[in-house]
Amino acid sequence: MALSQALNGLRLSSRAWLEYITSDTLGPLGLHACEREPCLFSGLVDGVECLVLLYVDDVLIACPSQKVINKIFAALQSRVPTKLTGRILSSKGGGGHLRFLGRNIERRPGEAALTLFVDANYLDSCYDDYKLSGRGGGSSAFPDIRAVLEKSSNSHVLSAEAHAKFRRVLGKLAWFAQTREDLHIAISLVSVGQSAPTAAHEEALRALLRFLRKDGDVRVHFPSPETMSNDSYQEVSVFSDASYAPMRSLGRKSITGGVIILQGSLIKALARQQASVTLSSCEAELHAIQTMTQESLVESSVQAEALPKAIAGPKRTPMLTLQDVQAKYSEQQICRIIRWYEGVKTTIPDFERYG
Repeated sequence: MALSQALNGLRLSSRAWLEYITSDTLGPLGLHACEREPCLFSGLVDGVECLVLLYVDDVLIACPSQKVINKIFAALQSRVPTKLTGRILSSKGGGGHLRFLGRNIERRPGEAALTLFVDANYLDSCYDDYKLSGRGGGSSAFPDIRAVLEKSSNSHVLSAEAHAKFRRVLGKLAWFAQTREDLHIAISLVSVGQSAPTAAHEEALRALLRFLRKDGDVRVHFPSPETMSNDSYQEVSVFSDASYAPMRSLGRKSITGGVIILQGSLIKALARQQASVTLSSCEAELHAIQTMTQESLVESSVQAEALPKAIAGPKRTPMLTLQDVQAKYSEQQICRIIRWYEGVKTTIPDFERYG
């Protein structure tokens, strides 16, 4: 067999891999890729609803039937070398533990909830880099990153060696923060200086590491429907907020923050700098509402398409799409409705630039 072209590292490699798995392995079983999230497969296998999450060579199977799980695993094993690395059973079955993408997923015996966490020693190399490994190197107070970055006395650029260390540690923190949603705003602010960090950015990074020395072992809990009421289990909650022109170092651009909670579980949180300078706090809030609306629409479409009916809940009135709203109302009317709902009086000319 002659190798005509290596797939690893090419843009088409992920597509070729998914097409191979879909057509030859998961597809014949009745599992189909989600349109919005191609790595998520769902469907009925022998009449049982299943979810399969595939990320490169890591596979996570969720299904109430052990027999069906074994069938999916055997199908994968027949096409590519596959090894079972962990299994989580029901709380009555003893729970269990597995690793997926470097993260630990665990259910303790007798507990219905799942927990997601990173190894406690994951950041040890970062502490070593900044000499924070000894006793007394931590702080229980969340650092004031804004005050540190606004110091004009720490504006000199780091050396090449310090820059390389800064980027290395910041990269590990960004990966770590995928299971620590409370760190998004701090890491977002520190990341502004990634291309040309100054002493202020390094000091802010040190302050964040000192905090994590005391508060690094935090787990995300995903409750079970057994512990929730029917109403709260079916609920999807979206929250948005904005900080108007908070920092000089950001060019007075506002910051959007928001969270999405699905069926009692925090599934997404974000903190990002807005693309343009807003002229009022109301305008900054409007940008935040728009961002979280877009995010929630994507999450809702994935939920509706991929989640089993038993999880997704009963059929409801379809959500209005952006095209539906635009066809019914003008942009000025939409702005007035949003401001009325928020209890803020305004006039149409305030939003003329959105036309």
